[in-house]
Amino acid sequence: MGDPVTSSYAARPWVGLLAPVQREPVAPPPTVLHAFREAAARAPERTALAYFDGRIGYAEADALSDSVAGHLAARGIRRGDRVAVMLQNTPHFVLAVLAAWKAGAVVVPLNPMYKSGEVRHVLRDSGAAALVCEGRAWTAYLAEAVRESAVRTVLTASDLDFQTRNDPRLFGPQPEPDPSARPGPQPEPDPSARPGPQPEPDPSARPGPQPEPDPSARPGPQPEPDPSALPARPGLLAEPALPARPGLLAEPALPARPGLLAEPALPARPGLLAEPALPARPGLLAEPALPARAGLLAEPGLPAQRGPAAPGRPAPAPAPLPGGHAADLLTVARGRRPAPDGPPLTAADTALISYTSGTSGTPKGAMNPHGALTYNAERQVTSHPLPEGATYFALAPLFHITGMVCELAACFANAGTLVLAHRFDAGAVLDAFLEHRPAYTVGPATAFMALAAHPAVTPDHFASFQVISSGGAPLPPALVERLRGAFGFYLRNGYGLTECTAPCASVPVHLEAPVDPASGTLSVGLPGADTVVRILDEQGAEVPFGETGEIAVRGPQVVPGYWGLPEESARTFPGGELRTGDVGFMDPDGWLYVVDRKKDMINASGFKVWPREVEDVLYTHPAVREAAVVGVPDPYRGESVKAYVSLRPGASAGPEELSAYCAARIAAYKYPRQVEILPVLPKTTSGKILRRELRDRG
Repeated sequence: MGDPVTSSYAARPWVGLLAPVQREPVAPPPTVLHAFREAAARAPERTALAYFDGRIGYAEADALSDSVAGHLAARGIRRGDRVAVMLQNTPHFVLAVLAAWKAGAVVVPLNPMYKSGEVRHVLRDSGAAALVCEGRAWTAYLAEAVRESAVRTVLTASDLDFQTRNDPRLFGPQPEPDPSARPGPQPEPDPSARPGPQPEPDPSARPGPQPEPDPSARPGPQPEPDPSALPARPGLLAEPALPARPGLLAEPALPARPGLLAEPALPARPGLLAEPALPARPGLLAEPALPARAGLLAEPGLPAQRGPAAPGRPAPAPAPLPGGHAADLLTVARGRRPAPDGPPLTAADTALISYTSGTSGTPKGAMNPHGALTYNAERQVTSHPLPEGATYFALAPLFHITGMVCELAACFANAGTLVLAHRFDAGAVLDAFLEHRPAYTVGPATAFMALAAHPAVTPDHFASFQVISSGGAPLPPALVERLRGAFGFYLRNGYGLTECTAPCASVPVHLEAPVDPASGTLSVGLPGADTVVRILDEQGAEVPFGETGEIAVRGPQVVPGYWGLPEESARTFPGGELRTGDVGFMDPDGWLYVVDRKKDMINASGFKVWPREVEDVLYTHPAVREAAVVGVPDPYRGESVKAYVSLRPGASAGPEELSAYCAARIAAYKYPRQVEILPVLPKTTSGKILRRELRDRG
């Protein structure tokens, strides 16, 4: 068995190919929170978050997240407690993550597509004490899912906050505001009348269920608002008489910026009690009590109210939240609370408990230290030729480790602007590219396939980018060349896992990834200067360069283990080295190639078939948009190769044609005997094609 310290892999042949700046040591800050605060100090007025037409500056984001952190601390969240955040790519996600860290807590990112059982597992397994989620999801099923968990504090958010466009592609049609209900100018708050502690609300005054909206009353497209008389935004709380940036609520009694009109007060959402006014910080005006969102009580000690029951069914009982309550995140963020005092977090403290996607079984929580996040974020910044303050587009979801590190953490490390667009919609993303002109993004290959297939896409949509990376899913070489030919950019491959805090190998900006001539596999890149990647056989011994085995990773980005699973951690991280479960090989120059997952190997008549090799062939067919290959039972061969394919818009190809196409290009035991054409292939929200679902279907 090769010694990981003295072996040929430990000699790191790839370092010679790295750029000089990539070979230099880095000294990242202890936490992403440190990087964010440093950026806020250097450029307080720079836009930190852009969300459609809304903008939030660094100083504003700092103050808003301070207040949320103070709220969490006041509800008993202490250092080391877990705060689950289940949101799309919205400003609320970023504010909640920063606030949790300011409170000393550990963030547990949750996929917003999770169903009740999945949420219940993560909440119970992590012991989360707080949950931040979207308001409709809370009403629909999360209030029930938190039962019998340790959750005692809930914050809800509306995706419509911090912007005015309400893009129907993402949010659906919105009710038109009643012009007659627009309030007039509101008086400024009296600084001498700062409110003290508020009395507890009368439980007998809790509102009952609200009537369902009339679907027949949905309006058509909305006209652009008149800046001098902005209508009330559906789903967005506002302050009386507060000047605002477009799409952003401003602070009370602060003067408007030149050229920006104050936004009128917005009416309260029906059925929601306000959170009491909080004492002002010294030198700041107190904030008046705000109206709150439908279906939630904003006072401590009161259970959260559920939405109306379905017709003919009794309303469910409210979820118990001992010692806490469900409150509106935006209201809390506007509360002007100070962040709690306490010793700062360190690089060794756990930043995230990131649950694996569950594509290979029950999700496990990888414990990502703060130092692992900042190390990889700093390597991203130093490796990419982006100026300080560059614009990063969050194509990958922030709840995924790729988005958290390569977008959020790297952006703050570079004092940049993070552009958020809620969730992936190809048309909305392309519009955002033109509006915000980002310099960097990263996403799965399937997202770029969808963008390339959109009827409105042009090379100009990608003209501003200096670096575009792919991660989170296999990247076919045919797609790289198709994108370069059609749109003029080179899509850079990368490789990482939740357990190594996103990237452990990537394609440097001064190089292009080679394609292995034998298998046609595109390299995922070179490991970093401080990372050692080895290829091991079934007994854990090193294999020579060029031979296939399990990929193992050692470096500062590797997590110490899984939350609450010491035996699983010992198996997966022997001696601190991550055994990935991925099969690959490395060439003598240090280029790493990922062949497939161990568990996805197909055994056809005793021959090994790796799905990736067959998929890469299918992607060279001009009609194929997406492809996934699985093994299906075969009474003669044991297993047989089956391909699932979706076609490009306007293209046509039959199963027999696609099977014959593969048979002409790969060995007889590898080509798919069965091909099934589907409209789309099932994927996780991070863009990985779910072979497990296709295997079950087959």
